[in-house]
Amino acid sequence: DSAVSITAQVACGAVGDETPLDPTTPFLEVMPNPMTDHARLVLPQPIGANTRIELIDPSGRVLRTLCGNGSSAVLIEHGHLESGSYVLRLIRDGVPLGSTHFVIH
Repeated sequence: DSAVSITAQVACGAVGDETPLDPTTPFLEVMPNPMTDHARLVLPQPIGANTRIELIDPSGRVLRTLCGNGSSAVLIEHGHLESGSYVLRLIRDGVPLGSTHFVIH
C-alpha cells in the first residue's frame, strides 16, 4: 500500500486505458476527517495518469493538483492550509467523477 503527497499544481496526461470505477463501491473517503497534520484519501481502486485529484478551498480555488500514479491511497499533508472545510475532486479525462468534503482543524 503506497501513498503520495499532494504538493504542487501539475499537468496530467493520459497514458492508456483505466478500468471504469464501479458505481456500487464506496467512492472517496478521507481518514481521519477532520484531520490535523495529515489524512489519507482512499479510492476504490488505483488511479492512472489521466486522473487527477484537485484540492479546493472554501472559495472554490484549486490549491493543489495531483496526477494519478497507480495508487489507491493519497496522503494529504496539512502544509500551510488554514483550518476550515475543503473539497477533494476526482477528474478523469476532464470529466468530474466525484468529490468529497473534509475538514482541517
